[in-house]
Amino acid sequence: MAAKKKKQIVVSRTTGYIIIGFFVLVAVGTVIKSNDPKEQARTSMISVRDACRESLLKTLTDPGSAKLDGDQQWHVEQQQDGTFLVQPTGQAKNASGGYMDGTWDCVVQKNGMAINVVSVKLKSESQGKP
Repeated sequence: MAAKKKKQIVVSRTTGYIIIGFFVLVAVGTVIKSNDPKEQARTSMISVRDACRESLLKTLTDPGSAKLDGDQQWHVEQQQDGTFLVQPTGQAKNASGGYMDGTWDCVVQKNGMAINVVSVKLKSESQGKP
């Protein structure tokens, strides 16, 4: 039986330059995007919301039952002291097993890349649907 020939992929020099150029453009675009103040603010809000979500779930009686609204629906506001007030909303089970609608106040302090949740408190609640 004859030996199988390996297929060789031949890339022309021009194609090689195009591929390299594409990767350079992607890398430069990523660096430029990361220096964009609007993009940095958006990324900062996402990380602040994520920190609140994690801390809030830790305070609940039954974290697995939580039906929180989407992060983008939460009110986020930077306070005069530099902290962020995030107000998650949604449903969670209370100690007696019933669902409640709630709004929480989550205060977050951000120092560079470090994010510290200062407090998470239930602001308001009402009887929810199961």
